[in-house]
Amino acid sequence: MPASKVSQVPSQQHRLSQQKASPTRSSPWQILIRLALLLCIVSAISKVSLPPSDLTQWLGVSSPNVLILTAHPDDECMFFAPVILALAAQGIPVRALSLSTGNSSGLGDIRRTELFKSYSVLGVEPQLVQSLETEQLQDGMDRYWEPVHIAEALRQYPNISNINTIITFDANGITQHPNHIPLAAGVRALSQSSHPIRLVLLETVPKHIKFTGPLYPLGLKTIHLLSQIPFSAGNWNVGMGKGSTLTITSTVEGYKLALEAMMRHKSQLVWFRWLYVGASKYMWSNTLVLAESV
Repeated sequence: MPASKVSQVPSQQHRLSQQKASPTRSSPWQILIRLALLLCIVSAISKVSLPPSDLTQWLGVSSPNVLILTAHPDDECMFFAPVILALAAQGIPVRALSLSTGNSSGLGDIRRTELFKSYSVLGVEPQLVQSLETEQLQDGMDRYWEPVHIAEALRQYPNISNINTIITFDANGITQHPNHIPLAAGVRALSQSSHPIRLVLLETVPKHIKFTGPLYPLGLKTIHLLSQIPFSAGNWNVGMGKGSTLTITSTVEGYKLALEAMMRHKSQLVWFRWLYVGASKYMWSNTLVLAESV
């Protein structure tokens, strides 16, 4: 009996030494506490706000009348929602023109109706929204739109004489869609316009930034806390960049409005768009670049 007891002692010591050597694991309670602290920090950062920046001053137009120029129904909520919400919140008149009905699948009439509903969620009344259906500007990944045809559509737009600011895609079109890319060139082709128009472009960012979702505005607001970059209150936050660049960042409430607007496009709610609205930083933030007057 004594011999058997002695033989067990080394094995117990060996087990104890293994336990001491192995890394300690956090208990479920420790993990929950850390997650709670992280959520508190994220919540505090998300609520950071200061008095709003003046969009009218940044645009350099005394009484801006803005046209949101897009290629298809759903562009407005998938890409431009933060700036549309910001303009509406500051009382700046906004009109909208989609150069196609998105009829590549034969759903043009349905998508036009969805467009009106989406803009209503974003604060733009249906009578201020128009969608075109022309032979030269047909929806499709294989259809490149000539800038001259875009310019002609703009010249025929009934309220073009009242528009002094156009906000549209930059030359990369955010998604490299061939219908997005030429819109800025089409605005520039308005060389015979009887009045100057301020061209403002939505900046395309690299994919590793594009799909950061809510991390992007949280990152910007963290930078604000560190460097005191001005942001604003409400459903959107405006951070003035350097010179010709402006970043508009939505709060959670602004993101919910963008998501609600997207939900109005029922014909487009396929699986990959659900991934987009969850991961895209454009649902949360727009960086605008002042181009020039045309």
